Amino acid sequence: MSLHLSGRECVDAVDGTLRGARRTHLDACAACRREVEALKGTADAASATGEVPDPSPLFWEHFSRRVREATDAEPIAAPSRWVLTWRPMLIGAAAASAVAVAVVLGLQHRAAPAGTRAPAGAAPAVAGEMDVDDASMNVIAQMAAGMSDDELQQAAHPGADTRVGVLEDLTPAQQAELIRLIQAQMASPE
Repeated sequence: MSLHLSGRECVDAVDGTLRGARRTHLDACAACRREVEALKGTADAASATGEVPDPSPLFWEHFSRRVREATDAEPIAAPSRWVLTWRPMLIGAAAASAVAVAVVLGLQHRAAPAGTRAPAGAAPAVAGEMDVDDASMNVIAQMAAGMSDDELQQAAHPGADTRVGVLEDLTPAQQAELIRLIQAQMASPE
């Protein structure tokens, strides 16, 4: 707890609801008493003005128009070159990763004996693949932060046409690496 009263505690003191050790502190601390007295003076001055009339209905119409005009006058920043260049690549990488995981999990699920399969709804356990370090999670979070909800949905649940398109977009070296990863995963014992 801080040494002096917080703003909320000062309001409680003005209302007379401050209790316990904080009330004892207020009694002993001149700085906090000055703060509470100033707040009481402001509250008294505000209540002494009496009833404040509502503004004219025209005020809200004019206010709304001025806000709309001010926001319309603000220039809309064009997307940065980085977004235009890297965003499609990040979406493709995310989709390729989702496809690779889906393929590996699907092959692993088919390869497991019937009695060893996890119950429906259980989280998949892929040896070594689910251990993601903080740096990797930060990269994934940064990639996802710039994506719309539709793009995230597409990356998380790509359709068959997307999966085929992503696989076709891979370079021969990337295709070879994907095949190697799938074969290594299929060969690894549980």
